[in-house]
Amino acid sequence: MNSLLEVKGIGKKTLEALEKENINTIHDVLYHFPEEYIIYEENKNYFDTDLKSLIKGNVISSPYFIKMPSGVNAIIFYINAYGYKLKCLYFGMDYLRFKLHEGNEISLYGRYNKMKKEFHIEKIFFEYISDSVDVNYNLKGIQNKNYQNIIKEIFKSNIRLEETLPTELLSKYKLLTLDRYLYLSHFPVTKNDIKEVMRRRKYEEMFWYSLRLRMLKENILRTKKEKRVLNNDYHDRFLSMLPFDLTSDQLTAINDCRNDILNNVVMNRLIQGDVGCGKTIVAFYSAIFEVSCGMQAIILAPTQVLAQQHFKGLSEYSKKLGIRIALMTSDLKKSEYDDILQRLKLGSIDILIGTHSILNDKLKFKNLGLLVIDEQHKFGVEQRSKILKKYEGADALYMSATPIPRTLGLTSFGDLDITSIKTMPIGRSEIETKIIPYKKLGGVLGFIKKEKELKHQCYVVCPLIQGNDDIKHHTVLDAKRYIDEIDGIRSQIITGKMKAKEKDDIMLRFRNGEIDCLIATTVIEVGIDNKNATTIVIFDASMFGLAVLHQLRGRVGRGNLKGYCCLMSDEEDNVRLNALVNYKDGFSISEIDFKERGAGDFFGHVQSGFVNLEYSSIIDDGNIWECAKNDANNILKSFIDGSIKSSLYDEIVLLNNQQNGKIN
Repeated sequence: MNSLLEVKGIGKKTLEALEKENINTIHDVLYHFPEEYIIYEENKNYFDTDLKSLIKGNVISSPYFIKMPSGVNAIIFYINAYGYKLKCLYFGMDYLRFKLHEGNEISLYGRYNKMKKEFHIEKIFFEYISDSVDVNYNLKGIQNKNYQNIIKEIFKSNIRLEETLPTELLSKYKLLTLDRYLYLSHFPVTKNDIKEVMRRRKYEEMFWYSLRLRMLKENILRTKKEKRVLNNDYHDRFLSMLPFDLTSDQLTAINDCRNDILNNVVMNRLIQGDVGCGKTIVAFYSAIFEVSCGMQAIILAPTQVLAQQHFKGLSEYSKKLGIRIALMTSDLKKSEYDDILQRLKLGSIDILIGTHSILNDKLKFKNLGLLVIDEQHKFGVEQRSKILKKYEGADALYMSATPIPRTLGLTSFGDLDITSIKTMPIGRSEIETKIIPYKKLGGVLGFIKKEKELKHQCYVVCPLIQGNDDIKHHTVLDAKRYIDEIDGIRSQIITGKMKAKEKDDIMLRFRNGEIDCLIATTVIEVGIDNKNATTIVIFDASMFGLAVLHQLRGRVGRGNLKGYCCLMSDEEDNVRLNALVNYKDGFSISEIDFKERGAGDFFGHVQSGFVNLEYSSIIDDGNIWECAKNDANNILKSFIDGSIKSSLYDEIVLLNNQQNGKIN
């Protein structure tokens, strides 16, 4: 059997309905699993849960028909369930009232409404049924039973199913064989059948996910590069110039980068750490080390202002070292832009600094050795692969001020080597964080006034730029009215909708002390380093994600002045806000945020770079993930040498070759 038209029960109308659901082959039919497994499990304590339950009872009244206020038809009757008289409500299907008679033994599936003290029925069984299961495919134009009949016909044809998992793994975990797994996926009889089906489904999904990720990393590990040969001591001289002592974690990060650069394969490392932990020095060191080897480097920042800060910071050292650096921004004149392009090509620029937007085909290097990419890790494996492919043979160093939860580090960032900087530099002040109700807003404004008198600056962050009749939250205009009540304060609004040059000018004036209070949206989350800013006030704080709140908090307390973070909210018991109050480091906060929001929300579709796991969860199925990851790492060699074969492995190899190693 090769075509759907050969399957009994599939006519022209059914075939069209299947095609609309993107089901075009026998394989597609078998692997289109039920969207929902409905478990009919008796629950005598149905009144004590919000979950759907199966209950049994005897009909003790004749049903009667009513029309609900919403216009929906319903029938009402009473049953004796476990010694109690229970009101039951069933929407639609008026004919059923003629089948219900006093004394009928029935089973009902639905949910108990505690407020109305009535049972809302989804399905009626005109008999007592024991625990059982049902499936729902949610297909348009095809009923569940008809779809199951199609699958029965396919199995009757004795279709050959090639096992996709290695036999040793099936035995190791006592997983269902493929034919049994597919059959029970569509025809489960017991709750345990569903459990065994999902156990294999989750494991198999995570196994192939892990294997493909491992294959990608193996490709990176096999990517050779031009051998780096040290020909000067720029890097040691740079370290000796630093006016502060490096932390132990910074020294570890520097050592990791140095070893990677001297290795014969490309570096693909992520340096992660909290705001202000000292990642920038590691980036500078790595770029200078590459220059010591006669190579060029790029340092890319998420914003133009931060690129300018990097340029200014590195200039202090490059002049003394004789290293030639350049800043490429969007406001360069064409002649200046063309000059930089020419000097890069000739090799007369050692380190180029700019934003991610400068990565284009016009950039030509004489001998590019390193890309330092700040926050670019968020764009996932696929985008990282593109960069590595475009600048083949160049080392890549990613920087992140958003610490990654350990589980995500093992999955979405499994292609990277990760170094964490957890110790903070000596002298960094702790930021005092409090949840403040709006009735105390006057006190907050008074505090800002006192900080201004000390010549300190502040930020005020709002969730909205303009008001919305349906959303009663503060806008930047509301905040400006509050702030401008403070005598003599110089305030300025900044939002992401402004032009880049306008934003850069405002941030520069703020950094130079010409603005006392910057009123903004989350545009200030990254890219501002103002050691004189001591206070940040976040209006409607509960509207923001935990990771964003932590990043915003990191805008203050960046020098030796104490920082203050005021979370304006009347939700004083809010879990996320209290987590921010109780935890100061980004690593702890990232774990809490990850558990609350999940992987998809944490990174989003574009950021993850992966097809989302459809059936398994790296949060809830951690044990399965650990087993699948370890098995994939251990068994890859057997796939490569051919001692173990699988059509799925062959498909992955083909897909990786077609996509130049991309994950998606």
